[in-house]
Amino acid sequence: MSPRLIRIAAIFMASPLFFLASCTTGTWFIGEGLSYWQAEKDPTRYIQAIVTTDDGDLEYLSSREAVERIESELKQRETFLSQAEIESSKTIYPYSFLLPETEGRIEIDEFTYVHFEAKTLSPGKQRITVSHIGDDYTKESKYYATRNDFSLISSRIFGVGHVMGALPYAFVLSLILYGIGRYLKKLT
Repeated sequence: MSPRLIRIAAIFMASPLFFLASCTTGTWFIGEGLSYWQAEKDPTRYIQAIVTTDDGDLEYLSSREAVERIESELKQRETFLSQAEIESSKTIYPYSFLLPETEGRIEIDEFTYVHFEAKTLSPGKQRITVSHIGDDYTKESKYYATRNDFSLISSRIFGVGHVMGALPYAFVLSLILYGIGRYLKKLT
């Protein structure tokens, strides 16, 4: 690396503005990392889904209990059907995990809404991402869906608490980068 580039990097890294910017952006990225780390400990903690009712309306399931209620209702229904009826596309289920639209939005209130994206993987199978976006947090679930089956890929929440929890780590990281910049500035 040329001395001129090192000098430019040193001036940039040793500026108080760089310290402030790196600390601010660091809290965001480290906070998001903390969110993923928390999700790995309990992937089903923030589970949510969207189902289609038999009359074509979309229903938002905001908790693990709501999703389990729909799953058990569909499994109970299957116990009373024959194999031919289960495989028939004409059999009417009260709910379906498959979504008729590839993307959409469900309004909850003035500050909260649910955004979903459905990608068709094969006939009768979708990969769905549901994001519950609130005023101060975002809850996200990804799952595979068939007409009457739900298979969670991941779920997580990202909010102000994660950013505040990341602040000490971001501050230390920014301080180290600032110190390296000051050291390089003295050398050049």
